[in-house]
Amino acid sequence: MQKEPMTGVEVLRDVMKEEAITQKELSDRLGYSNPSAITNRLNSTSISMERFVSILSVMGYEVVVRKNRESGSDDNEWIVAAGRRMRELKN
Repeated sequence: MQKEPMTGVEVLRDVMKEEAITQKELSDRLGYSNPSAITNRLNSTSISMERFVSILSVMGYEVVVRKNRESGSDDNEWIVAAGRRMRELKN
C-alpha cells in the first residue's frame, strides 16, 4: 500500500512524536532561545529544504533522495546533509 505524500512540516511533527521530542527540547537542540521559533515553523504551511534538513539532523535523521520505485531503478541515491552536500551512489 502506498502512503499519501506528506508536507515537510507533517514529517517533522511525526518524527517529533515518534521520538517523543518536545518543542522546548527541539528548540534547545537547535540553539534557539525561545521555543516559539519552533512553534512558528511547525504552524506554517511550508518550510525551506535547508531548515527541514537541519531540524531532522538534530533529531538524528537524514534526508535521502532517490528515484521513485515505479521507475524501476534505484541505482542512484543522494543524502542531503545539513550545511553540506553529500552524494552516495548505491551499487
